[in-house]
Amino acid sequence: MAKRKTPKGKPTEPDSQMDAIAALLRGVYANQEQENPTTLRNPERSADDVVWNAVVMGHPNRFSDMPEVFSFAQTVATKLSTLNAIPKQAAPYAPVVLSGLLNFLWRSQNLAYLDPQMAQGQAGTLKVAVATIAREWAPPDRQPWFAPLAAFPRAVDAALKKLESLTYETVYKHLDPEMQKLQTLAMAALKEVDTTHRGATPAAMAWLLGTVIQKNVFSPLDGSVPEDYSDRLNRIYDELERSAEGAFMPWLMDGFKAVREAGADDLQRWKMES
Repeated sequence: MAKRKTPKGKPTEPDSQMDAIAALLRGVYANQEQENPTTLRNPERSADDVVWNAVVMGHPNRFSDMPEVFSFAQTVATKLSTLNAIPKQAAPYAPVVLSGLLNFLWRSQNLAYLDPQMAQGQAGTLKVAVATIAREWAPPDRQPWFAPLAAFPRAVDAALKKLESLTYETVYKHLDPEMQKLQTLAMAALKEVDTTHRGATPAAMAWLLGTVIQKNVFSPLDGSVPEDYSDRLNRIYDELERSAEGAFMPWLMDGFKAVREAGADDLQRWKMES
């Protein structure tokens, strides 16, 4: 943690207190990790093992960029298909939905310590999503809520193709307007689904987030303009993610149900024993 310096070169008192609290928390998390670790399940024998490991493997910040996130989601989708948890008809759509949800779950985790109950609830949430994919995305073409969602990846492809056809001198005149159109389209699609088919809102959010992840394949190594493409797509992602927790709440409530009920059982036992 960076420290503000007094004229004498000593840390200020608030900084010293914050450093002491941070050190204390690191010690607490280290003890929790040692006493109650969250570990991977090897070998993976079931869909439950796959979703558990998917949640745990993202901690902390294991995947540094969106291409890595999407590649991992593809691997998870393949494993689940092999275990018959995701039908073949849903295979083209599953990695997009899974990457959108997984990245949100990982970014919600405490970086210092992944509590087993948090992992259990997030794995439960991912399992709810997998069941939704199997039930409603195999394929989703005839679903009344899919048309506005299907338009978004096509629009992203069209915008990027247009931008990549421009010269360096002209591309920046169009970059922000094109990206603003995409952001507006994504938010409008989410609103339409939420208004007319609210039960599909969690999957809609996962699809939109996952589409940005899938399409954001750009790297600083590709040059200044592609890096700016990535930056603008990240902004679209961040704007969507502001409302992601609310959109995912039905999945989160179902996914964390076992954790909540276990907590209630523990409280009841404590009352009986006291």
